[in-house]
Amino acid sequence: MDKLLSFSSSHLRFAGTFLGILSIMAFQNMALAQSGLAIGEKTMAGPGTVKVSAGSTVVIFKRKVTDIPLCVTIQNQGLTELVIVVDGENSHKVGAGNTGSYCGDKDIKEIALAAPSSREASVALWRIDDAR
Repeated sequence: MDKLLSFSSSHLRFAGTFLGILSIMAFQNMALAQSGLAIGEKTMAGPGTVKVSAGSTVVIFKRKVTDIPLCVTIQNQGLTELVIVVDGENSHKVGAGNTGSYCGDKDIKEIALAAPSSREASVALWRIDDAR
């Protein structure tokens, strides 16, 4: 009972840093969970955030080995429509403020988002999942 635990200052700094990192990771995951695009059991890439400028296309996923069917989920947080572009072809429109997804076979090599004719940039959350 007379003995107290003692910690060096380096141990306390490490513990503080470690707890800080864990807190940041927890808050980030909570924010993504609230947005509806938290990491899931079949998540292969993302969740991520992308800004798509007016009239442009931004690649969000690219792979060389095509062995797994994929689903992409997009949460459009902007004020303009976005288009999911799969292997260079428009595949699905996601309206402003809406969430949309596209599932394809295992031959998908590239997934992009396009803002075809809007005047404003649009921000979207995205996630790629194994569709099996």
